[in-house]
Amino acid sequence: SNFARAHQMKLTGHTLLWHQQAPAWMFEGVTAGDATSLELLKSRLKAHIEAVVDRYADVVDNWDVVNEALSDDATKQYRDGAEGSKWFELFGSEEYIYWAYKFAKDALEAKAPGSSAGKLYYNEYTATIKLEKILKLLAWLKDEKGIAIDGVGFQSHENMSWPSIADLQGAFDKLKTAGYKVKVSELDITVYSDYSTGQFVASPPV
Repeated sequence: SNFARAHQMKLTGHTLLWHQQAPAWMFEGVTAGDATSLELLKSRLKAHIEAVVDRYADVVDNWDVVNEALSDDATKQYRDGAEGSKWFELFGSEEYIYWAYKFAKDALEAKAPGSSAGKLYYNEYTATIKLEKILKLLAWLKDEKGIAIDGVGFQSHENMSWPSIADLQGAFDKLKTAGYKVKVSELDITVYSDYSTGQFVASPPV
């Protein structure tokens, strides 16, 4: 961050909430279904987001507030406890996503009114496959929770034959039509064909 400051560069803030990198102390003493301990978890999340935003808001111009909250299972909308999300397991729903965006927006606005505009993103892999789930999540945030975020980050872990250019362009266009910005937050293209669904399957030894 100091390098970016010294060279007048901007950074992406990645990520304020991700199920794979939440420290154990975040969930310590919290029990699913217990309102009091859930408030404790929310207060910890709020303190974490406020601390990170306060430290880096001057150099970060977009925030991946929530990362990879959607299920890889086509029959489910959200990643739950069975898929490793302690957030969903303890909250019992996707409500934690709302609180992450609320705390991030409030933290930015507390630094300077209007400073959250254009900066709140949702980030996901295999986004072309999960596009309808992403749109459903964003609509829920906007229409039911009153939080209109700004855009979607595509973790583009692609291969030579997937996804197609048409699939990518179609997903970009659909998000743009819905009023969201699009960024390619990560990009790598493998020459192998066994990483098309987000789940790496090792090739058999030769």
